Amino acid sequence: MLVAVILARLAPSLAKSHGLLHVDTFSDYAVAVIFLLSGFGLKLSEMQKAALDFRLNLLTQTLSMGLIPLLAYPLVQLAHRGEWLRGQLLDGLMITACLPTTVNMCVLLAKSAGANTAVALTNAILGNLLGVCVTPALLLITLGTRTSIQLGPAVRKLGVKVLVPVVIGQLLRNSAALQRFHAKNGAVFKKLSECLLLLIVWNAFSNAFAAGLGVGGKELAVLGVLMPALHFGALTGFIKILTWIGTSPADAVAASFAASQKTLAFGLPLIKTIFEGNANLAYFCAPIMLLHPMQLMIGAAMLPRLKQYLGEQPMAGQA
Repeated sequence: MLVAVILARLAPSLAKSHGLLHVDTFSDYAVAVIFLLSGFGLKLSEMQKAALDFRLNLLTQTLSMGLIPLLAYPLVQLAHRGEWLRGQLLDGLMITACLPTTVNMCVLLAKSAGANTAVALTNAILGNLLGVCVTPALLLITLGTRTSIQLGPAVRKLGVKVLVPVVIGQLLRNSAALQRFHAKNGAVFKKLSECLLLLIVWNAFSNAFAAGLGVGGKELAVLGVLMPALHFGALTGFIKILTWIGTSPADAVAASFAASQKTLAFGLPLIKTIFEGNANLAYFCAPIMLLHPMQLMIGAAMLPRLKQYLGEQPMAGQA
């Protein structure tokens, strides 16, 4: 992604919309392909048992798609009155707050910590399915006027480029042969999704730089300090909240990973679909691009303490 942004800065005419390489044409199809692969990769059968814990799942989704945007909104509105971050980046922070959780990262970290992987997987899948509808609704409520989101066109684009490919992906999972092919070539499909994401990033930032826009070093530094601090606070705070209300530590840690993280793989094409043609698209993408690796680093740094915390808890049936 860093290389794509640098290349966009050095030669924006290559990948800007209607530019030399017509990358925007490929990036439009890239969104549908990404969601098709995402839909195929959602293993709903693996979440049946954990899905029955309605209370925990409702709490997790409320924290992820409810509390985080609710807390972010007044902070972003307050920050708009200052000058330490430009308004487009603040809108990007609000957009990031409204995104669903990661799929692979929260499950991986929950497993590494010794938490309940099924809880993380269930809420990762549930969050991304809800995100198709909930995220656009949240963005319409919080940013609709300022970013010119139009409900009708947004719904049509989401239906064609997001919902239909996800449904088709799920239907294709009925084929055992396709599942075996996907499992055998999982690394190839993962790389394909990553390359398609890079096309979206390259096109978005090429358009921004071609229009004379750019994210300054000072603003990146502010985001580099602010976003990991907020993520760390959300992760540790959610663990305490869920444990305090009686959730088992293993479930609380897994649910907190799912509730505190925001997805790049699902979020970036979602942002492109909703804000297609918006001159500030690169600003809207920048916060989630920065947050994505930070989430992994913070989660990895906390693993030893979380393992110790879970190891100190009594086993079921013990005092």
